[in-house]
Amino acid sequence: RLSSVVVVGHTDYIGSDDYNQALSQRRAETVANYLSNRGVPASVISAQGAGESQPVVQCSEKLGRKELIACLQPNRRVEIQVTGSGVLN
Repeated sequence: RLSSVVVVGHTDYIGSDDYNQALSQRRAETVANYLSNRGVPASVISAQGAGESQPVVQCSEKLGRKELIACLQPNRRVEIQVTGSGVLN
């Protein structure tokens, strides 16, 4: 039985901490709404923003802006943690 779906949004470090926290929360909420609209019960979904606190890559500060933005792309993501299982009808 599906018991929880935790959606966590992430950002890179470009921008202010407050902006990135809000952006990561919006990312998570967008995915949570998508899942709910596709049949995942809203009662088991939670959305959290992690901001820039959990990067998966580090990039050199010596890169140009365009290259830095491209390098940091993996940090701009949403992760979904599912507990339980089941088939949605």
